[in-house]
Parts: sequence; structure tokens; C-alpha cells
Amino acid sequence: REWLERNREWLMDELGEHGALHFKGFRLPATSAGLRDFCSALPLVPCADPLASVGVRSLLSAPDGVYEAVNAESLSKTFIGLHNDVTYKLAAPFAAFACFQPAELGGGDFLLADGRAVLATLPAGVLATLRERLLSVRVASIPFGWLADLPLPPSLLAALRGAALSVVGAILSAKVPLDLAVAFSADERTLQILEQPKAPVNRHPASGAPTFFSSLHSQSAHLQRRRAGGGAAGGT
Repeated sequence: REWLERNREWLMDELGEHGALHFKGFRLPATSAGLRDFCSALPLVPCADPLASVGVRSLLSAPDGVYEAVNAESLSKTFIGLHNDVTYKLAAPFAAFACFQPAELGGGDFLLADGRAVLATLPAGVLATLRERLLSVRVASIPFGWLADLPLPPSLLAALRGAALSVVGAILSAKVPLDLAVAFSADERTLQILEQPKAPVNRHPASGAPTFFSSLHSQSAHLQRRRAGGGAAGGT
């Protein structure tokens, strides 16, 4: 901790310049309390998870402000993305990640991408296409194939889908402060919870530097199909 405190200004300058710092060989962030102490020395200020009210991530230690992202065997094939979305509503300029228990059976990789470098290498045509199409990130999905398979008149099915959208939308508005939207997938078999459409270029909330918008995480239709071995869940 003493070394961190002596070098905090330089470290924070490096963080601002490069976007990420990788610390290796430090014993302090081996526990939730140690991670909190480690971050305080830089200093990084803890904040509440905006999705804490819906239990998307487990709170590992309330006094230390540490949340748990991967804590079950069922998530072993899941890509957990620390994505830079929802900055239209709220954003933390920095985040800290620590691995308290290495993966035992493979996996456990932590991937970093410099959004500025990605933006610089994207062909202009691809960026223009993404800008025209925008992007609605799927936060969660609810299977509704059972409703689509009911032998009911199309008008009644449409009314039931509308009622489902209204109920889920009302619950989200009351519980999640992110201006989320709800819509059915193209095949009408999946109710999707979506973020607002966004352009492919984002800005860092502190520096304002433009960066490629990235929100590839476990709800990505591509990753869902890959986990299912090619079987498709309804995409956005």
C-alpha cells in the first residue's frame, strides 16, 4: 500500500493515458477487504452497483463495495463483459477487477481491448453501417415460446404479448433506473429487455476521448448460439 500511495499520481496518469492497469504479484487485493484497501490507496472511490436492486451481481462485501461477477459452475461457459454501456444514463469512470480464485478446469481469461485502437482500425464503411443501424444491447431475455405455441387466434396472441410487455416494462421502470425498453424478438418467441439504441462511438466519461462502443456480454445472440452449440435463441 505504501508503494501505491507514493506513486498514486503517476499511476492515475497512466490509467488515464492507457485506459487500464494490470497489477501482478500484489498480495493485498487477495480478499474483498484487501481489494478495497488497494483501491483506496490510488485512490478509487467505491460506488453502488446501479443494478443491485435486481440482483444481477451478488454483493460479496457491502462494507468494501465489492460485487461478485462469476460465482457458479453454471456460468463456466459464460462471457462476462465489463462493458462500457449505459453511459447515456450513468457511468463509473473506473472499475477494479480482482481474481480471488483462479479457474480450475480452464477458462478464466480476462480480455482487454483498447476501444480507441479498435475505433482507429475500423473501416469507414463498417463504422458508417453501425452508425446507421445503431445498437440495442439486450440486457436479459425471457423465453415466450410457450405462448407462441398456444393454439390461439393471432389477435389474442398479440394482445397477450402486449400485456406481457406492459407488465415487464412497469416492473423495470420501478426497479431499474436505466431507461430500459422491452420488445419481442423477430420470431416472437423471446421477450427482450433492451437498452436504448446507441451509436458505435462512445466517449470516456472523464476524458471525453472517443472510443468504440463495446457491449459484448453473455446476452449477445452470437455468444448464446455458441454456448448452445449452434442452437439459436432469439436475437436482437
